[in-house]
Amino acid sequence: DDRKSTAIDKTTEFFRYTIETLFGQKMSECWGVGSAEGLASRFKSPATGGMILLCYDEFKAFISKAKIKSSTLLPCVNSLYENNRYENVIKKSHVLITDGYLSLLAASTLQTYEAAWDRSFTDIGFNNRLFIVPGSGTRKHSLPPIVTLDEKKPLVSKMRDIFQFIGEYREIDLSKSGKEMFHEWYMNRPQSIHSKRLDGYALRLMLLMAINLKAREIDKEIVSNAIELVDWQLIMRQTYDPIDADNASAKMENKIRRHLELKGPLTERELKQLTNAHRTGLWLYAIALGNLSKGKEIVYLRKVHKWRICQ
Repeated sequence: DDRKSTAIDKTTEFFRYTIETLFGQKMSECWGVGSAEGLASRFKSPATGGMILLCYDEFKAFISKAKIKSSTLLPCVNSLYENNRYENVIKKSHVLITDGYLSLLAASTLQTYEAAWDRSFTDIGFNNRLFIVPGSGTRKHSLPPIVTLDEKKPLVSKMRDIFQFIGEYREIDLSKSGKEMFHEWYMNRPQSIHSKRLDGYALRLMLLMAINLKAREIDKEIVSNAIELVDWQLIMRQTYDPIDADNASAKMENKIRRHLELKGPLTERELKQLTNAHRTGLWLYAIALGNLSKGKEIVYLRKVHKWRICQ
């Protein structure tokens, strides 16, 4: 009895109550969107303040909408992970989001998460933008007790202290020892499909951890904790990868290497055809090609626009 929906419902309920208590305004949340146009329309509402928490008590609802062939919902959400702007212009419509801040919170079964490894998702790296937290529930209460206001007040008070610490604007420096530790980790992190964007998560987590501690500097201990968390995330991604992408990438590398050895220099188009890249996924093909190039096993001949094995 994992009760995924209950966990999300109670979490959002607490933050909804906290924001109304502290700021006298409603939390900007959206419980399902069917298209990029719908999301853009929601952002235009003055009540959002340019910030939306997109919630799904079942991630499958998002997957099904994002898989629609003509839908631009997936590239829209994908773009808003790193940018605060999205634009798509076609003859009959113009979707524009400027200065938009989107967060996605969703619960999922393992089977639904596996659906996010469809080519339409992996080719644009959507699955590596997710921070997954696997878990399971056990039965403890037939009638769960109500969380009273008195029990919520200490948490609300802590939230108030955090917002007061941030104020209108606050910069938090990274200490010299923290920079050195992060640089060492960054330069030596595992070469894996699943390690994509973990450095970005580490930087965000450092800041959040520092704010929670009301620290005026991100020290070595905070950096170490953030690195430990993203290293754990790498293990989770590898564990719950339904297609074993690291091995699939290695197989694609062998295909590319073999065809270049047998046939000599090949164009990008010829390589894709010979390796069946469109069948296995252009995402895997691009990763494999990049790995071989970084490892100096293959080189791109710019004058003739062909790849060849390094001599």
